[in-house]
Amino acid sequence: MRNWGVATYILVAAIIGLAISVVLGLNQMFEKRESFQTDPRLEVWLVSQVELEHLRLIGALDLYHEASEANLGVEATADVDKFLSRMEIFSGHLLALSQGGEAKHLRDVEGLGQTIDHVIATLETIEPEIADLPLDDGSVYRSVRAALSALGEPIHTMVRNTTNHERELRLEYASARSDIFWQVIGYFAGILVSGTVLILFLIWQNRETKTLLGRAGEAEARANDASSHLMFAIESFTDGFALFDQEGKLQICNARYLAIFPKTADIATPGRTVEELAREALLRGQLWDTGAGVEDRVDEHLRLFALDESFEELRLNDGRWIHVKSRKTADGFNAVVYSDVTHMKQREAELAQNSTRLEIALEKEVELSSMKSNFVATASHEFRTPLTTIFSAADLLHHYGHHMDDAKKGAYLDEIKQEVGEMTRLLDDILLVRKLEAGIFSFNPEESDLGALLRNLVRASQYLAGKNKSVSLNIECDSSTAMIDNSLMRHIVNNLLSNAIKYSPDGKSVSVTLARLNGDLILDIADQGIGIPEADIDRVFETFFRAENSAGFGGTGLGLSVVKTAVELHGGKISVDSAVNEGTVFTVRIPDRSA
Repeated sequence: MRNWGVATYILVAAIIGLAISVVLGLNQMFEKRESFQTDPRLEVWLVSQVELEHLRLIGALDLYHEASEANLGVEATADVDKFLSRMEIFSGHLLALSQGGEAKHLRDVEGLGQTIDHVIATLETIEPEIADLPLDDGSVYRSVRAALSALGEPIHTMVRNTTNHERELRLEYASARSDIFWQVIGYFAGILVSGTVLILFLIWQNRETKTLLGRAGEAEARANDASSHLMFAIESFTDGFALFDQEGKLQICNARYLAIFPKTADIATPGRTVEELAREALLRGQLWDTGAGVEDRVDEHLRLFALDESFEELRLNDGRWIHVKSRKTADGFNAVVYSDVTHMKQREAELAQNSTRLEIALEKEVELSSMKSNFVATASHEFRTPLTTIFSAADLLHHYGHHMDDAKKGAYLDEIKQEVGEMTRLLDDILLVRKLEAGIFSFNPEESDLGALLRNLVRASQYLAGKNKSVSLNIECDSSTAMIDNSLMRHIVNNLLSNAIKYSPDGKSVSVTLARLNGDLILDIADQGIGIPEADIDRVFETFFRAENSAGFGGTGLGLSVVKTAVELHGGKISVDSAVNEGTVFTVRIPDRSA
């Protein structure tokens, strides 16, 4: 009976809904009434009258012209008055279309407004000619008639567009009436059908009640089975899992959870609170000691546990890392997943180390790029200076050589020779570095007399030093024969000697010493020059690097880099000992392969 009462209530509600739908439909019909009562044929008639008055206006103009040609003075004057009257009527129709009460219904007609404006503008243009019409019949008549005839096609197009617009409005109004009618019918049919379905559903539900009660027992049995399956699924998790109720008491946990926290596994039983488990884990040394107090860490854990969703990263005392993710269910329970991410943390540490190495390498590469840019600028200057000197000396010899004695000419030629030597040395350094970087340089040691090589190089360097600096050679070993690559050894000695001379002031000396010690050849090249700042000593052998106090001296930063590489190809080592404004000593130690 109760179900039948509900069905009756729903039926009454459906009837009320139907009544509301009918009222809404009628309201829409009343709202559309003005549109339905509007007769678009009135606008078509107004536009047609404009076309008719246009034809009448042209006819009146033709009558006047015929009377004027027939010399009918009185009739011609009367015909002019008729033409002007027609002009007034024609203008009045145009104003009615443009500004009258019916004009608002014609706004949607394609091109109507533009046509009216065009016609009115034409009339205003020919108005002065109409005023002179009786005075000049022939020419004025033809001009006025041509202007009026040109309006025929736009006016006819306006009539055709208005007629088409009227036809579209009729179709639209008919469609609107049909839509409202079928809308009301649809409201009624939908509510009637839905009410019938609801009543039938209630009757069917009443019959199914007993069946549903019978199935309730089966559902309970299936729920128990589902609970067993759920526990099996939880136990199969690769992560730890625990479920706490609204009061924070443990309900269930899987074996993986117990394996993650072995020191608290004995107390991880249903009924234990999350606060107890957290405190015991700290007291028993399960978690990594961060230095914070036990109670502070428990309070922080409880704060996160109270959130609807939280994340915590724990480090255990055995070095493992655990991610703890908790989320509250709709009924207030808290499901917590414990994931062992130790391997991921190790990978992150490795990636961080690799990232640091890459950053260091990138910084070195950026620094090297900057040095290369500086080298290009410096090398350009180094080449330009000797070239300028050579050009100046050659130019003087060319233009004034016949006025110079042999000593003067010799001095200029020596200067050219010296600058060519500097350029040659610079090019040799650049080519050697390029070969070493490309891996195309070959190391060809052979048994050579290093003492003889040093004598030749010192002699050439003394010429480079001039009269104000002295270069001395001291060979302290009985035999100076060694397995060396003559080309590389020349680079080593020439670079070290040229630097010693360049950075030594006038009046100072450069010494070269060769000795043997413990089977090695020891070559010392010492100067009394500006020295090397302590902060730059460890970098003097880097490619393109130049010491801070070398800004006023020429150089590319390649020489010592070439020297170090050449020494290492011999299996040797090079070291430097220097003090600012006191001098520098480069020591080259090369194994004696011939010993």
